[in-house]
Amino acid sequence: MAVEVNYRQAVRLFLSHLQENNMTQKWLESFSQTLQGSFKRFIGSELKIYPLSLDKIRERYSKTRQYSFAYSAKRFHSFIKSNPYLAKASFGQAIAELLEHLSELSTNTKRDIKNDLFKIVGFDIDDLLVSQIPEKVIQDCMKESSRHILIRGRRFFKFLIHAGQLDSKHLPVYTSTVIRFIDQKDDSAGDQPNLEQCCRIFLKHLLQAKSLHYEAIRSNYYHITNFAQFIGAKKKINLIRRDDILCYLNHLDLKRGYSQSSKSAVLTIIRRFFAFFAAQRFIKANTTANIR
Repeated sequence: MAVEVNYRQAVRLFLSHLQENNMTQKWLESFSQTLQGSFKRFIGSELKIYPLSLDKIRERYSKTRQYSFAYSAKRFHSFIKSNPYLAKASFGQAIAELLEHLSELSTNTKRDIKNDLFKIVGFDIDDLLVSQIPEKVIQDCMKESSRHILIRGRRFFKFLIHAGQLDSKHLPVYTSTVIRFIDQKDDSAGDQPNLEQCCRIFLKHLLQAKSLHYEAIRSNYYHITNFAQFIGAKKKINLIRRDDILCYLNHLDLKRGYSQSSKSAVLTIIRRFFAFFAAQRFIKANTTANIR
């Protein structure tokens, strides 16, 4: 794993990555606002309770404003001290119970206490190591959702995984389709595998080699299985000819509207596929060798 970074450094690296990949300034600012605002609150709600530090608050706010933070922190600490069972609860759960306990206060006062507490923990999150981000936060982001905070969180965590800052175990959603395909039972037999069997062998090799990111493996899965379906999934790999591949590329051009660069990308994947089986001696030579 690479040298571990804290949340503030990770956000900075992620925004630089987006900028290098030509994201517009408007979207960069939107991502920055989410990750440095509501997303911190999202992380904080799942953290386990720990003493709140007012040091960073004192550096950034006037004395009159500091009193408000100190009041909120004092109410929170007193409540936790009198309810030891909350020591194992999440920060969000503890705040919810505190506000329920403070039923005599007005709605505005309770809202201010809640905002103060999340603001304090937000500053602490800046120094939180990315490996200490609660797994539930990562898992919630990896689920399919239309909420923009989860979509942006998913993209952020994907970047951290590909940068070696988080374990790839957090990406089951991106491997499930490929894994299900590989694990399918196959009753067909013979010395020469058919295209469908070859797709499984090839994808299993890519997963075990760990030389590609999951998104790249999924792209390989998509294009190789589409090629197999077009040619005939049960056709033996040694019977595939150069004309079959040219016919498929022509199909992508005329029927699917692929650009020249997109066809080149597909051909690169098909080349890698046949080169692998040529090296394994399932076929005599690389079928794509003379295709330009």
